[in-house]
Amino acid sequence: MALLVMADGSACLSEKAPGYLDPRARSYDDHVRHVLEGADTQALAALDPEEAEELSFAGRAALQVLAGAACDARERGGFRERKVYYEEPYGVGYFVSLWTRRADAPERAQRARLGTRMRSRSWARVMGPE
Repeated sequence: MALLVMADGSACLSEKAPGYLDPRARSYDDHVRHVLEGADTQALAALDPEEAEELSFAGRAALQVLAGAACDARERGGFRERKVYYEEPYGVGYFVSLWTRRADAPERAQRARLGTRMRSRSWARVMGPE
């Protein structure tokens, strides 16, 4: 399964930003970046809609959908790799984050068995009937 979520950060990071400068915007974006780096689905779900609106943080709802979708994966072993990229051109924050789910033990075993069966079948097709 793959999920692509696009989320704009605060639009109040400079005087030339669409929402003008708000001193709270940088710390809000820093908080979200930290939450994404930790794949903290509970903290994403808890982002305050009113504060996000005041800071023109347009991606809050999308990030909360991500939190809900990723919640089960977090409970089943979490994420082995989390990468976060952040830029703020024109006074607007932009996040790019990649989370790679860590398979739990039963799922890894099932995939290993399936892989062995698939390799055996492929090899049998190559070799032909005996």
